Amino acid sequence: MIKPKKRTLNEIRQTKDNFYVVPELKKIDDSQQLFNDFFIETNNINSNNYLEFVSFIRERGYQIVKKKF
Repeated sequence: MIKPKKRTLNEIRQTKDNFYVVPELKKIDDSQQLFNDFFIETNNINSNNYLEFVSFIRERGYQIVKKKF
């Protein structure tokens, strides 16, 4: 049987001290992206284009669902 190699204290320190910086990620959820896509086309927010927005949602394959708390 082969025994696993013991790590020296120096190896453990090097592993612990080494790190890398992860680039920042700008996360946009699906609903925010959907609003952005719609209002880029219309550039207008009012009650008259509500039905247009609902049809836009349906065209993209989404549906409006009420959250349960």
